[in-house]
Amino acid sequence: METLWLKKNRRKIKTGELKPKPPKDPPSVYEAMRWVAMLGGFLGRKGDGEPGMISIWRGWLQLLSAVEVYDLLTL
Repeated sequence: METLWLKKNRRKIKTGELKPKPPKDPPSVYEAMRWVAMLGGFLGRKGDGEPGMISIWRGWLQLLSAVEVYDLLTL
């Protein structure tokens, strides 16, 4: 969950709005899947509805790459 949170909030972390430390409470499964879909191109606007399998899959591939890098950097 740390990697997903860091990917979602990377802009706020870079500008200094957030510290790069994830909250103790994990997001709900619904919220986490929307974050994954957003990595895959889902915009999450008010009228967009729920994300589809293609945007979830694209986001999942992005997340897998990020997790590999995160694991290498935290050894």
